[in-house]
Amino acid sequence: MLKYIITNLSRLLVRFGLILALFLTCRVIFFLFNREFFEWLSPWELIKVLFLGLRFDIAGAVVVNALFIILATLPHPFLNRKYYGYLLFILFVITNSLALMMNLVDVAYYPFINKRSTSDIFSVVASSPDVISFIPRYILDFWHVALLYLILVYCLVIGYRKIPPISLPQKITWQFYPLQTFVFILIVGASVIGVRGGFQYGSPISLITAAQMVGARNSALALNTPFSIYRTIGKDNVTQMTYYSKKELADIYTPKRNFYNPEKPFSGKNVVLIIMESLSKEYMEPPYGKRADLAPFFNDFVKKGMFYKNTFANAKKSQDAIPAIIANIPPLMHTTYIKSIYSTNTIESLASVLNKKGYHTSFFHGGQNGTMDFNSFCRTAGYKEYIGMDEYPNREDYDGTWGIYDEPFFQFFAGRVDEMKEPFFATFYSVTSHEPFAIPEKYHERFPESIHPMHRTIQYADLALQRFFETSAKMDWYQNTLFVIVADHTMYGALPYYRSDLGKYDIPLLFYSPSDKTLVGASEQITQQLDIMPSILDYLHYDEPFFSLGKSVFDTRTDHFSISYPSGIYQYIKDGYVLKFDGITSLGLYDLDKDPMGNNNLIKNINTKIVANELEKSCQAVIQTFQESLIGNRMNSESWKEVQQDSINEVALQRKNIPEQVNNNL
Repeated sequence: MLKYIITNLSRLLVRFGLILALFLTCRVIFFLFNREFFEWLSPWELIKVLFLGLRFDIAGAVVVNALFIILATLPHPFLNRKYYGYLLFILFVITNSLALMMNLVDVAYYPFINKRSTSDIFSVVASSPDVISFIPRYILDFWHVALLYLILVYCLVIGYRKIPPISLPQKITWQFYPLQTFVFILIVGASVIGVRGGFQYGSPISLITAAQMVGARNSALALNTPFSIYRTIGKDNVTQMTYYSKKELADIYTPKRNFYNPEKPFSGKNVVLIIMESLSKEYMEPPYGKRADLAPFFNDFVKKGMFYKNTFANAKKSQDAIPAIIANIPPLMHTTYIKSIYSTNTIESLASVLNKKGYHTSFFHGGQNGTMDFNSFCRTAGYKEYIGMDEYPNREDYDGTWGIYDEPFFQFFAGRVDEMKEPFFATFYSVTSHEPFAIPEKYHERFPESIHPMHRTIQYADLALQRFFETSAKMDWYQNTLFVIVADHTMYGALPYYRSDLGKYDIPLLFYSPSDKTLVGASEQITQQLDIMPSILDYLHYDEPFFSLGKSVFDTRTDHFSISYPSGIYQYIKDGYVLKFDGITSLGLYDLDKDPMGNNNLIKNINTKIVANELEKSCQAVIQTFQESLIGNRMNSESWKEVQQDSINEVALQRKNIPEQVNNNL
């Protein structure tokens, strides 16, 4: 009986190995047909990517064969029945033939979308009835792919049938059921681990994990299509809204930024970006808040730099804030970008553009490595180095929940930065001012409990920030550095305003450079997290085009705005007003200064109708640009060359048709 169970288990493993071999073959075919997209890979790097892709193949193969695995290992006496064997054979061939088809479809589809197909492919098919008519043409144009598919299916069938059948003993003893039950539990447990992608901390592997493992530009080669599809099923896709033609849109708004000061050379200054967890503007001096005592250092420090009074976060979650601040990707959808089907898009970020200038780029986060997939996103964004809790030398500074306390990690950060070769771009993300609001025991008396446990962590984070600057000021790189301090989002609001839709996004933003005495003051200009990337590049006199949905705070020639997406409604701030827009209709218009709580809706006021129309038009342009860039994988300057050329062609066509239209009118 035991021999039978072991033999049956070995047959299952051999068949699973057959699937993995076929998935690997599909990956090799994918590479051979699209090798121009991976021309930078050396033979050794290619082998590495193919090998690391096994992790995603296991996950994808388990999902595809989940029902087969269950039926093939259930503890029942039908396993050796002939009809049951046929059932398993048909199920195995059908499910895996579909999986192989998905993989090979992307052989031809990849050059058009520059990523593996995800679940949004079903919405494309559903919204385009003529897709079905393309199938015969696809088969003709890619007959060699179709032929390879038939060969792989043939191997699938032959490989399954080559494994000899076995029979249960005529007399089934009682030992069969507990032993087979044990095997069933073992296989199911192993399958769960396979789907998760291992024993790693945090979430199961996702599309962005591939970017972390092999780099964003190689992620499509490491992934397989069945995995990409099942990992994105149920995720919110962005539905494209088209408010304007390409020409009209280009006239209203463009994300293509050219260099701001062509007459000035690139400065090459160091940049330190500090993202403070949950640092609301509520913790500042009046008129912003009433608890400046919670952050005394920061309130005093903002007077040394350029402080932007009307800065609004684009995000309300840490996972959304990082893409907005680092890579200009606002969370204007229900799913966070890091977990979305678009997470493997080609993007530009502060790290990737500064890499071109020879900067050493690094991201420091005291949290456990893998938390919220920050390390994966940083790899995608182009950071050369991610330093988290795993790289921190002293586990005694662990807060027991999130990671390393801010004060020691800030000091660790200063020390590591001091060892970096200049110029560098270093990002620090604090962790302590977060639930469960723990601070080191030695500070319990200094920072006693307040009306909210959040307050003592803000006091502690403020102290940690102060000691970081005290340490850094003694280092050689300090004078040649631009510091940018911003919050990721707000959390607890004691004042009513900071619990409103507007106040929930009200955060501080500071630019400070010890050697720049002109970078001092306070500005009333509307600012957002999306503005940080273009502002830093503007300050450095960056001299190449780049993609940015935000605008430089130093650019006084343009209109500034802020956009967020609370509760699925766009909140658009510009020209002293706040517009609420649901994607189709403007729901509210409020005076930013006179009515920050949003009590007096001016949307139907005849005196503000023109303002509302202009804000709606501007908001629509931003939304459409974001959606087209996201869906079309064009969040980079190179991709927008085509868009701009299309707009030029459209204008040329219109001009060409003018004489004909005039003649017709005559």
